[in-house]
Amino acid sequence: MPKLNSQQKRLLFDYCFDLTTKTDTAQAKKLITSNSEAADICAKIKAALEPLKNLTLTTCPDSLVEKTVSICSSTQRLGRQS
Repeated sequence: MPKLNSQQKRLLFDYCFDLTTKTDTAQAKKLITSNSEAADICAKIKAALEPLKNLTLTTCPDSLVEKTVSICSSTQRLGRQS
């Protein structure tokens, strides 16, 4: 059985986070059923994400968004000056 390449691993990661198109989802499912390494990777990612299912989504306060953007912008400007 051939080793998974980085593109296949990325596809599995995206699939586990429900970030795939219908076509990519079908490709990921096929890969999982035909490759034990793919099935193992997917199982490990899903197991790690399981505790997050109990979290409730909340909206980020505008003040926190503004502060985060400000910090990121300042950091980026400092990086350009170096």
